[in-house]
Amino acid sequence: MVQCYWNELACNAFDSFVELEFPTLEDSARWAGSEDYGKLLDVRSRAMRLTLFAIE
Repeated sequence: MVQCYWNELACNAFDSFVELEFPTLEDSARWAGSEDYGKLLDVRSRAMRLTLFAIE
C-alpha cells in the first residue's frame, strides 16, 4: 500500500475486520457481484454493519 486515506472513509473504528485477497481488482469485483456472494447479503446485512473497500 502506497498511501492510506483512512480519514476519507467516513466510518467509525472497527471492532474487527476480515481481509480478503484476490489476484486482481477485477477478480474482487467479480466476487462481490457473484450469485454465490449475493445469496449471503441478506444474512450479512442482518448480522453486521459493513464497510467494504479495495486496496490495489
